[in-house]
Amino acid sequence: MKKSKIIILAVVTISLLLSVLTFTSVLNNYKVQSKNTIKSLQNVKSMGKSSFTVKDYENILETYEDLNDIAICGDLGSKTVKDKTVTPVLINENYLSYNNFSVEGDGITAEMIKNNSKTAVIGKTFAKKNFYGKTAIGKTFKLDGIRYRVTGIYDDKNDKLNNLFKDGKERIYINYSAFDNYENLTIDTISCIDNTRASRQFDYMGIENFKRVDFDERNMAVNDFTVIISFILTVIIAIYLLRLWLYSLGSTGRFLKASHSKNYLFPMIKHNFPSLLLRLLVFLALPVGIFLLFILCFRNFHIVYNYIDTENLFSVPHMLDTLGAVLGKEHTTLFGGNTYFTNLYNGTLLVLLGITPVILSLFFFFYYLFCSISKESNLAKYIVIAVFSAVTITSLIVSLTTGLSYSFLEISALITGILILKSIKGYVIKK
Repeated sequence: MKKSKIIILAVVTISLLLSVLTFTSVLNNYKVQSKNTIKSLQNVKSMGKSSFTVKDYENILETYEDLNDIAICGDLGSKTVKDKTVTPVLINENYLSYNNFSVEGDGITAEMIKNNSKTAVIGKTFAKKNFYGKTAIGKTFKLDGIRYRVTGIYDDKNDKLNNLFKDGKERIYINYSAFDNYENLTIDTISCIDNTRASRQFDYMGIENFKRVDFDERNMAVNDFTVIISFILTVIIAIYLLRLWLYSLGSTGRFLKASHSKNYLFPMIKHNFPSLLLRLLVFLALPVGIFLLFILCFRNFHIVYNYIDTENLFSVPHMLDTLGAVLGKEHTTLFGGNTYFTNLYNGTLLVLLGITPVILSLFFFFYYLFCSISKESNLAKYIVIAVFSAVTITSLIVSLTTGLSYSFLEISALITGILILKSIKGYVIKK
C-alpha cells in the first residue's frame, strides 16, 4: 500500500472532522446566543415610512393594558463620546431582556423611566476603553452635553466568531424618558414574546407600515442543515442495512431449503431453534432499524411553507434573487436598536450553506479512500474505524456534559456506522 494514499486519507480525515467541528461551532453559537430571542416582532420602521413616536406608544399603553409587556427601541444615529463614535438607542425596561442581553447591574428599570432618570447601559468593550478596566456601574459619561449614569453593562459578545455577524456599531442603551421632549422621538421597533397576551393585541394597535417576523419559525430552519447531512449519511446506512437484510433473507431461504423435511418439520425447528430465532430477529430488526433511523433524522426537520414560492419552485435564479432580497431587506429594517440577531441568523444561514456541501464532498472523498485502503490493509481499515469510534464517544461525552448541540455527535456517529457496516457487509457476504 502506498504511503501517499495513507497521507491523503489522513489529511482528508482531519479536514472532514475540522469541517464538521466548524459547522457545529457555528450552529452552537447561534443556538446559545438566540435561545431567548424574540419570537414575534413588529417592525414599525418599515424603511423609514413610519413616524411612530413615543407619544403614540404611550397612547397605545393607555388603550390596551395587555401591551405593557412589550419592548421598544429607537436608534438615534451616530454620536461622539470621549472622541469615540457610538450609537445611542432609546429603549424601555423590556428591550434588553427580550433581546437576550446578559446585563450586569440594574439595567433600565420601569422606575427609572417613571422618574425620567438619565441612565444608560453600556457594553463591556466601551466600559474597558473608557473606564480603564474598573467597574463602570455608577460612573457617568457625557453625551450631547448631558451626563448619564451607568446602571448596567451588557455582554457585547466581543469574540472572533460573533464579530463576524456584527455591523460594527458600538451601542449605548438609554432610558427613553431621559430626553427632553421625548414624546416626539421616533420609535424604530416594537416587539413582544410570542403567545403572550400582548402578542394577541398587536393586530389591533392601529400601527401602519409594520412587519411581523416570526423568529421561532426561522430559527427552526437553521437546524435543517444538520438534517440534510444526516439524511444523506442515513441513506447510505440504509442501503447497507437493506443489503444485509436481503443477504439474510437469501441465507435463511437456503438454510430452510437444506434443513427442511416434510416429515420432520417440527424436529427441524426444535433442533435449529436458536439459529431460526436469530434469523427471525434479524429479519424483523433491520427494517425497524432503517425506519427508526429516518425518524431520528427528520425529527428536527422543519419546512416553512409560508416562504415557499410554489410557482417558481424549480427556478434556481429566482430562488437566489429572492434570498438576496430577503436578506438585504431584513438587514436594513429589523431590530433598529441592534441588528446583531438579524445578522446572526442571516450570517449563520450563509455559513452553514457554504459548509454543508464541503462536508459532504469531503465525506465522499474520504469514503472512496477508505474503501480503497480497506482492500489493501485490514490494519489501516481498523485504525480508521477506531479513530471515528473514539471521536463519536468523545463527542457523546461532550454533548452530555456541556449541553451543546448534538450535531457533531450525529454526523460522526453516522460516519462511524457507515464504516462499521461497510466492514460487516464485506465480512458477512464473504462468509
